[in-house]
Amino acid sequence: MTTERKELIQEFIKTYGLDSIEPSLLETALTHRSYVFETNTPGLQDNERLEFLGDAVINTVAAEYLYRHFEHASEGELSKLRARLVSRVMLARRAREMNLGALLRLGKGELQTGGRQRNSIIGAAIEAVVGAVYLSSGAEKAKEFVLNHIITPSASLLTSEDYLDYKSRLQELVQKKFHTIPEYRVVAEKGPEHKKLFTIEVWINGRKYGTGEGGRKKIAENIAAKEAYKNLTAQPSSYEN
Repeated sequence: MTTERKELIQEFIKTYGLDSIEPSLLETALTHRSYVFETNTPGLQDNERLEFLGDAVINTVAAEYLYRHFEHASEGELSKLRARLVSRVMLARRAREMNLGALLRLGKGELQTGGRQRNSIIGAAIEAVVGAVYLSSGAEKAKEFVLNHIITPSASLLTSEDYLDYKSRLQELVQKKFHTIPEYRVVAEKGPEHKKLFTIEVWINGRKYGTGEGGRKKIAENIAAKEAYKNLTAQPSSYEN
């Protein structure tokens, strides 16, 4: 272990109150399978088993948090909120804010292709850290870590415009008002394959209600749905005739 990495790990432990974490478990949590494969060190383990455990802990803590903080939400609404709250995108966001990527042990190939910032890798790593905390310090300490450093910092984004699921909201509204579902049409694709820009329109009963642009179809659809939803709720009379 380099001096720089040792200092980063010590700072991480101090910052997030992990003095009781078992060092070997933390190292495993920070070890990607590419590193294990390339080094071929006998007995060296990757973080996938800890990731499995941490994922279960995070989901349980998130479920309790949402149950207590969204008292009037239905089971379906709570499930959607939890899916967003513990999504790989959200977890990776927190991992970046915690500078977890700098601590990871990755193979050369992953390092060269930006593995330290890839959602799938750093999102899995933060789950693995939670698994290590659970095994080292028990359920209560793991719950405290998840609440303080993952769930609570991310919860405010659940109502952020960037994270609201307008496609689902629009579909529920349209089914209630018109007894049908929205239709999404790709009307334009621009740019090279690695940098596409999609333009998508949403139509209801033969009428266009919104347009969205984005680097992925899902993003463009959600933006179009947002415009349509706001049009329908802000000026319902002019769109329902």
